[in-house]
Amino acid sequence: MQVRLKDPTDQAWVESVLRRYWGGSDIVVRGCVYKAADLPALIAGTQEGLCTFAIESDGMSAELVTINALVPAKGIGTALIGALKSHLAANGVRSLRASTTNDNVNALGFYQRRGFRIVAVLPGAVDQARMIKRSIPLVGYRGIEVHDELVLAFTIPKPR
Repeated sequence: MQVRLKDPTDQAWVESVLRRYWGGSDIVVRGCVYKAADLPALIAGTQEGLCTFAIESDGMSAELVTINALVPAKGIGTALIGALKSHLAANGVRSLRASTTNDNVNALGFYQRRGFRIVAVLPGAVDQARMIKRSIPLVGYRGIEVHDELVLAFTIPKPR
């Protein structure tokens, strides 16, 4: 599947995906608010998937802010992660973090199958994020209350 960087003609679509799946462009990760619509992004296929990311000021680490495969079970998420790792490696970034909530066992498995490791569990982080972004639901997948954030990381090998 082809994955490319977003261009200005994608902006309205990116914003619509973020509204639909994330309740808007403001995404709270470990207490930081990212304006996901303004971040660099990768688009899979003909707008079948989207991920937004931020390269930290040190230039060595990055945060996967959002990821959405709009067509399930077609390898879109895998393609986005692979393309993101390649893009970051080519730009000298050496680590990629991703966060999920305690209820999202599907995301936890997805990241681990792609080489991410759990590096932190932040009890109450989602409760604190909810004070910033009130639209974060209290109950998530499978009726599980959402309170905690799990942080995963992947070490990006240097290009050969």
